[in-house]
Amino acid sequence: GLVGSEMCIRDSSNSNLDANIQGAIVAGTGGIALSSTYGDVYTSGVGTLTTTGTATINSYTNHTVDIQAAVSADIGIDINSGGTFTNTNAGTLTSNGEITIDSGTDDATLIQGAISAGVGGNSNIIINSGGTFANTSSGTLTATGSVAVKTYWNGVTERNLTLGGNITAGLDGIKFTSSGTINQTGGIISTTGTLSAVKVTAPRAEGKLEVGVPPL
Repeated sequence: GLVGSEMCIRDSSNSNLDANIQGAIVAGTGGIALSSTYGDVYTSGVGTLTTTGTATINSYTNHTVDIQAAVSADIGIDINSGGTFTNTNAGTLTSNGEITIDSGTDDATLIQGAISAGVGGNSNIIINSGGTFANTSSGTLTATGSVAVKTYWNGVTERNLTLGGNITAGLDGIKFTSSGTINQTGGIISTTGTLSAVKVTAPRAEGKLEVGVPPL
C-alpha cells in the first residue's frame, strides 16, 4: 500500500493503459487524486482509498470508472467518469461530506455498493448520469442532507431511471429527474423532507410529476 499526506496517481501517457489500483492507498488532508487520460480507472481487491481530505476519481471521454474496493474520504468524494460508472458490492463510497458522481454522455450509471454521505454531519449525494441509472438492493443511497439523481436529456433519447435499493435522505429531501421512465423495482424510499419525481420532456423544461414512483 501507499501512505502519504497527499496522493496523485495519473496515467497520462497516450497508451490506452488503465489505472488499476490493487493495493491500499492512505492519504491525509491533501486527499487522493486518481485519474487516467487514455484508459479506464479501476480499484479492485484490497485497493481501498482512504483519506482525511477529498477523494477525486476521473476518467476521460469513453473511458469507465469501476470501483471494486471501498473509498472513504472525510471531506468528500468527487467521481467524474467519461464513460460508464459502476461500483460493486465491495466498492462502497463513504464520506462525512458530499458525494458526487457523473458519467459520460449516453453512458450508464450502475450502483451496486452502498453510498453514504454526511456521516456524522449533514451533506448530500448528487448523481448525474449521462445514460440510464439503476441501483440494486445492495446499492443503497444514504445522505443526511439530500439525494438527487438525474438522467441526461438531449432532446431525443430517453434514459430511464430504475430504483432497486433503499434510498434515504434527511430534511433536504430526495429528487429524481429522468429523461425517461422512473421505475421502482425494490427498496424503500424514505426522507424527512420532500420527495419529488420529475420527467424532463425538453431541455430546461420544468417537466411533470412522474407517477411511476409509488407514494411512501
